[in-house]
Amino acid sequence: MKLKIIFIEQDIMISDDIVQSIEVENKKQFYRLVSGIYQLENGEKLEDFQFYSEEGKETNPSIKIISDYFSFEIDSKKTINELYKYIESSIEEDQLQELTRSYQKIYKSLQKILGNIDLSLSIQEDFDVESLLKMVRVSIQHQEDLLNQLFLLIDVERLLKIHDVIFLVNLKQYLSKDELLELYKYAIYNKIKIILLDSQPYGIGLELERKLVIDENLNEFVL
Repeated sequence: MKLKIIFIEQDIMISDDIVQSIEVENKKQFYRLVSGIYQLENGEKLEDFQFYSEEGKETNPSIKIISDYFSFEIDSKKTINELYKYIESSIEEDQLQELTRSYQKIYKSLQKILGNIDLSLSIQEDFDVESLLKMVRVSIQHQEDLLNQLFLLIDVERLLKIHDVIFLVNLKQYLSKDELLELYKYAIYNKIKIILLDSQPYGIGLELERKLVIDENLNEFVL
């Protein structure tokens, strides 16, 4: 996949066998870049940003951008809904029958309890997997360590295939070179496409990293 940005001369190559890093020293240019990615995530169509498939056809990938590493949650409503669908599709027929029988027992017990209340009350009689998952509050367990949280994000994307590309803003401020390399290896192993966007240069590129540096004067260097 390729991303063409009208105000950046170099095409951004997006693949699952190398990590693309873009380091923009010019603050206005960096803001323009990140702002555009956020708009794309929200479903807006921007003429300045165009994605192309390997065959050269314009495409519209699903993207995710993360810039707040202190409060970002993996289990968004969209992710949880996709998780419910995945769990439901993974249930074997005998497991479904067992769950249905168990639910019917709970239903009968609740009916007796509600019958003692002087109100017209009802509960869902037919068993529904999604309703059960919501009732027991199935969720994705948050990791306190940032690197482990990012590993978990990759696991979720590998399993549910929600987004085509993940943009990580200023991640190099929070991870060491060794940790970044671990992340790169894990993303590549799981075939997850990630792009790092940073607001300052960090020297020569790391292993498994393709780097584009844009300096204060908007000169571009590929490392």
